[in-house]
Amino acid sequence: MEEAQRRASRPSSRWLLLVSACAALAAARPTNGQSPTPAQAPVGAPDNAARVIAEARMAMGGEARLAAIKTLVVTGRTQQVRGDNLVPIEFEIQAELPDKFARRDEFPAQDAGPTVTGFNGERYVLFSDVLASE
Repeated sequence: MEEAQRRASRPSSRWLLLVSACAALAAARPTNGQSPTPAQAPVGAPDNAARVIAEARMAMGGEARLAAIKTLVVTGRTQQVRGDNLVPIEFEIQAELPDKFARRDEFPAQDAGPTVTGFNGERYVLFSDVLASE
């Protein structure tokens, strides 16, 4: 009886072979749905980052279209650690190329108003409700 229990609790060699084959197939298959290219540079190769950036720039319309961009606005949310708390931040970044930039941070969980930092040419810009009230 004891021998039968020991055999039942031990995986069979067929089972180990099946699991090993599945693991090998899963490791060899790309996970992003794209087939691997034979000339693909290994991860960490110096030219790999440059190649990825070049492909991304082409996907966005090429160098001529990207050079034509003069303004952009980006909005989003992030969090910042303050003490033992994660404080939510809503931000908006505005840029007018080549020399104007502003970032507006608003802390919804606090009573303080938004803070704006950036630059206009060579002039630094800082505006805050805290500074305005002083």
